[in-house]
Amino acid sequence: MDQKKWVDISLGLAGLAVFWIIFNTINTLVSVFNVNLLSNSPVGVDVLGGLLAGVVVFVVLRKNAKVFLFTEEVINELSKVTWPVRKETFVSGAVVLVMVGIASLIMSLFDSVWGSLAQKILN
Repeated sequence: MDQKKWVDISLGLAGLAVFWIIFNTINTLVSVFNVNLLSNSPVGVDVLGGLLAGVVVFVVLRKNAKVFLFTEEVINELSKVTWPVRKETFVSGAVVLVMVGIASLIMSLFDSVWGSLAQKILN
């Protein structure tokens, strides 16, 4: 796939995210205030509002030259990234878990020492 298709996909995902946010917001407001807007239509106001907002966001972002150029540059830079293989990710995650465990033990030790010391001082 060339970069323009990836840009369109990413901007489409931005429009989809806006659709989802507007859809849920309108759906929540309609249910909270118990309003039946466009109750006879096959598509609710939440779907229409979300769809309209999503399409507007996609079109505005797609037509904006700065946004399009920025997204192309991001995709270009991401293609240069050397992603870790599964083994490297597993080893790094294991190191993080071991270090968190060690830090937790040290913090628990300090907490118990300071707690007993404070208890002796207060009594």
